[in-house]
Amino acid sequence: MQKKVLKGITTFNDCWFRTCYYHQLMAGLSYFGVPAEYSIFDFTTEFRTGNAKGDYSHRAKNVLDENEFEELTGVRTQKSNAQDIVPFLTQCIGRNRPVIVGQDNYYIPYRSEFQNEHGAHFVLVFGYDLGEKTFSLIEHSFASGLDFCPRQVPFDYVAQAYQGFCEHCVHYTWSVEQLLRCENKITFARRRELINKLCEPLHRVQLGDYLQLYEVLRETDVADMARTVDTSIHLARYLRARMLQYEQYGAAKEITAPLEKVWQCAFFMQGVAMKINHLKCTELYRSKAVEDKLRVMKEQAAHFEKAVRHL
Repeated sequence: MQKKVLKGITTFNDCWFRTCYYHQLMAGLSYFGVPAEYSIFDFTTEFRTGNAKGDYSHRAKNVLDENEFEELTGVRTQKSNAQDIVPFLTQCIGRNRPVIVGQDNYYIPYRSEFQNEHGAHFVLVFGYDLGEKTFSLIEHSFASGLDFCPRQVPFDYVAQAYQGFCEHCVHYTWSVEQLLRCENKITFARRRELINKLCEPLHRVQLGDYLQLYEVLRETDVADMARTVDTSIHLARYLRARMLQYEQYGAAKEITAPLEKVWQCAFFMQGVAMKINHLKCTELYRSKAVEDKLRVMKEQAAHFEKAVRHL
């Protein structure tokens, strides 16, 4: 077939959610009629702080394991590596399988990192045109944008960025992920069980560990500020994802309003971390503005946790 485009792909642009991979996953699942809410609720983060200075960690994880998520969605994800990416993708699309493809930003002309910085990026390929030698794929609407839309991209661009991903993003064990429909059927009772498991963490969210992590970050040395910035960005995104989850759940304003205020403070703290890293001076962490934001976060977190207990 000279040209084929899979119909029904819906991009997720309500907000920035986790990473570009998960935006592409939600778009790919939409082809099979899977609602974005399944991916939105399938996310939580563990926080840990220790007694030693600078001893902290955070780990994003899914609520369901891969088999449970496959059972719930009716879609199987098949990770692998491709020797020749162009024929591999055309064959997958020919079998009605959208594909999440690893790309290296260094080789993508319309990305700000082009010819400047290597880094992993993911796109969803859902169509091809052999005559024009282009793929239909989901990508950021512009270089620094956080929303996604369809693009027509030449085969050569995708192939070169894919090769770069394989060579420079070596911590990934896979470079392509096909999405295909499962043959297994799920009962109503089992579907309800899995949906309840997805929603259960929302009934016991506590922000104490999250706020404690900010106290640890304030003691960070200048030499470790790059890590602090990454953590601050992660914390702000975690809270925004939580807000999205409660909004999708239909939670009352008694829950969403204080959580939004905590997120706004987290966004402020993210900016502080970035400024400190730029100036190479940690004095800002001891400013009155930071103290005020942390006080507001603690007050609003208490309101939030009280409301969650009645969810």
